[in-house]
Amino acid sequence: MHVLILRFLLGDIILYDSHLVVYKHSLDLILYFIAGPTENELMISTALSSLTDALSMLLRNSLEKRAVLENLDLVLLCLDETVDDGYGLPPLACIIYAYAE
Repeated sequence: MHVLILRFLLGDIILYDSHLVVYKHSLDLILYFIAGPTENELMISTALSSLTDALSMLLRNSLEKRAVLENLDLVLLCLDETVDDGYGLPPLACIIYAYAE
């Protein structure tokens, strides 16, 4: 088992058993994106950061477990707008938020 941990301003990146894992903490919630080892970690990290920003706007800056569960339909819509058929779309939080609203 090989683990490589990199810390970026946008979140944490781990290479774990041939999978690229990007995660970000927010109060009592941890968001993960998992990709193949050949994917661009900066693009994955930027997409995760955009999703986090869009969810913060959508949930009125209360990105916590309770708010996510109460608004799960909007959260899943944001996730769907961020990733389409396994391909990341342009990572702009305001566009993701506009589609979800």
